[in-house]
Amino acid sequence: MIGDTQQDLHDPFIDAAIIDAFADNVADDGSMMSLFRLDGFRSLPGEEDVTEACDRLWVGLSPFFSKPGLALQFWFGHSPELGTREVETIIEDSARVARDNALDLHDLLDERRKLLPSKLYGERCYLALWSRPSLLTAEDRSASQKQRTKVLNAAPPISLGQIPDTALEGLAIRHDSFVTALGRDFSAAGIALDLLDNYEALNAIRKIVAPDTLGLNHPWRATLPGDYLKARLPSLGRSIKRKDISNLVWPKLSEQIFTDHADVIDGKIVRIGNSVFSGFDIVLPPEIVVQFNELIRRVIANGTKISWRCSILMESGGFAGQVFREQLARLLAWTAPTHNGRIKESFERLRQTDGDGNTVIRWRASFAAWAPTAYDDQRKYP
Repeated sequence: MIGDTQQDLHDPFIDAAIIDAFADNVADDGSMMSLFRLDGFRSLPGEEDVTEACDRLWVGLSPFFSKPGLALQFWFGHSPELGTREVETIIEDSARVARDNALDLHDLLDERRKLLPSKLYGERCYLALWSRPSLLTAEDRSASQKQRTKVLNAAPPISLGQIPDTALEGLAIRHDSFVTALGRDFSAAGIALDLLDNYEALNAIRKIVAPDTLGLNHPWRATLPGDYLKARLPSLGRSIKRKDISNLVWPKLSEQIFTDHADVIDGKIVRIGNSVFSGFDIVLPPEIVVQFNELIRRVIANGTKISWRCSILMESGGFAGQVFREQLARLLAWTAPTHNGRIKESFERLRQTDGDGNTVIRWRASFAAWAPTAYDDQRKYP
């Protein structure tokens, strides 16, 4: 959900999904995740409206990010191919209505098919809210972990299947309160944010993993605890000896979502299914902060149509676990004076900001571009 979204959901990190709220996923370490679809402002905003909305969100969400254990992941994808598919879907719906009413609109619709894909791009945007077990106090975490361990130990061996009802009880209550607060704050800021149920969320994640399916009305639906399931034969002989009942329960989510084989082409390119990917991480943010739309405008103005995506992860408790990195930057300042000096200076400024009562978070950003796999006689890739 990159640095992409699927990075946090990849096997063996995610093992079980579904709890009573039916909109939360439970990871292998007990973390809980809810996925939102971010559709943007309900009305066309001006620069002052955007600034006001950001201030509202900053004031509303800052208290939740003051302690470690909470993470908010922003995912954005931009693709010309997605725009082409969506234009074709809309035009085909219009053509169907025209045929039903005996109207000849072929010339008009063909002209739109020719012109619109070159002017429009497809975009998707999601927010993933993560609640880690570290949100709980030591006493509550110990009690919840003991209860969870008791449930897991009571279950028969299930190495390749989902185990339901493994959420930490105390964490589930806090996570639900964060989900409610997030939706309330975005709504107050005039931004459309829709909470996806488990099936919608997993379908969105699978399309992110296989971007060639973005924009398609794909009928894929994850198999979750509670769904009708046909018994399967054991895949391994040792499963019978160990009395492993994985063939009788719901398949692991990792096996359902990550179905394509991956090949490392070189040091920068990876092929997954029908697409090739190349990515990079931001080590130091820009000194001058600009609007996110400026990045999109620069990509479009470049004239090269590329499909790209980014994942920005914001974690609460900005200084938690950073003491060693700060000491290392100070110790090695002489090896790269400019680079390590900036890191050292950033720690000093953040410590001062945190002391002034502001909330400091950890911020990570990863970008990736992808393109359809192209085969020729030399097996070259774009």
